[in-house]
Amino acid sequence: ADEVLVCPADGSALRAEVSIYGSPRRESRVSEAGMRYPVNRDYVELLASSGRTAEGGGITLAQFADELRDAFATRTQTQMFRSPVLGFLYERGWRQNFNNAGFPGIEKEFAEVSDFFSPSASGGVVVDMSCGSGLMYRRLLKSRKYARVIACDYSEAMLKETRRRSIQEGLPRADLELCRCDVAQLPIRDGAVDAMHAGAALHSWPRAEAGLREIRRVLNPDHGRFFATTFLSGAYGLQMPGQQGGGGGSFRFFKSEMEIKQLLVEAGFPTEGISIRREGRGCVVIRAVLGGGSPDPPGSGGSSRLNRARRAVADASSDAPAPPRTRSVVSKTSTAAAIEDVTGATADPAAEVEAGARVALGEASAVVSRIVTDTAAAVQDAAGALSDAAAEVKAEAEASVEVEEESKTDMGSKAKKPSMAVAGEEEVLDARSIDSYEWSDDEKY
Repeated sequence: ADEVLVCPADGSALRAEVSIYGSPRRESRVSEAGMRYPVNRDYVELLASSGRTAEGGGITLAQFADELRDAFATRTQTQMFRSPVLGFLYERGWRQNFNNAGFPGIEKEFAEVSDFFSPSASGGVVVDMSCGSGLMYRRLLKSRKYARVIACDYSEAMLKETRRRSIQEGLPRADLELCRCDVAQLPIRDGAVDAMHAGAALHSWPRAEAGLREIRRVLNPDHGRFFATTFLSGAYGLQMPGQQGGGGGSFRFFKSEMEIKQLLVEAGFPTEGISIRREGRGCVVIRAVLGGGSPDPPGSGGSSRLNRARRAVADASSDAPAPPRTRSVVSKTSTAAAIEDVTGATADPAAEVEAGARVALGEASAVVSRIVTDTAAAVQDAAGALSDAAAEVKAEAEASVEVEEESKTDMGSKAKKPSMAVAGEEEVLDARSIDSYEWSDDEKY
């Protein structure tokens, strides 16, 4: 029986079963109650709704109706990611766009995850939940630090893309372990996972509360670690409808760090084992540990005052939406408050806090310097544009004058007969044109 994966319906052990009928070969995972879950060439299907009690058993009308209702209720958070188009686009711009909300980028995220998982998960079982196209999964597998790395996602398209990219990058097919499942009903034994990663995922879970409870259940109670990233409301400078409610028509962008921490506490994570920090405008980095120990990296200081100062600096640099070149509107008050708070933090006698405060002060200075530099450049660009516009107007005016002069010259050269004015019964020549008029022989006499 599998030491990690179990039946999602009843939690019983799974055994592998292979059936051959003529040329077709069918592989399944079978529970103790006889529930069969199909295995295809890309992944094992461990959704509770995928199980069948008999070979070839079909879906009932009631089950079909339930799936339709679920598909509509999660049309954005879940169903959109099942499209092969999104699987194709995910690493071709979709995921990179998260950097605009403050995500550090996959390489920095992997470095932090690798650090956080060591040494408690070394040689153990690691799960990449909501793996997407396998950005983190492939890196975890390549590190060779863990005995088993499992990629999980609800989307068939994402799992197929994960497998395709893993093979393309030369990872052994035998090492690939992909599982289609629901985070709110994980097919994993209690306490069987040493560490779990969920990158840019929580906002896409229709039942986030249930998902977090499941993650707490499957983590090793003595040293389990959970690392996740997600979005705060307004991460892209706009408040979209349904972001806070988590409705099926939109993602669930969380109101604050405190809301996320409360969800983790309610799921069973110890308060002292939770660390949540904000990056940029709206990225949240979540670190949670079980069995004691600090979730913060060594040397971080962990000062709440320092964290508030850093968040204030981030807020100051993102008070207004960024135009094409740079942010032009920045709250001087919030920046000053951030600097003042950081300066106050340096008074803390702890060496780590003092060092951290200096870093934060440097970050605040860098923000102010960048704003000043970019604003000056923007003003210079605007002045240059005005100068160019003035030159164009002047050139157009001069060209217009030249055309008018040429027109007058042409009209004068075409005159053949002076204009006449009638005075009584005699024609009187207009004195203004008489000098330029060519008289005929009859008119001369």
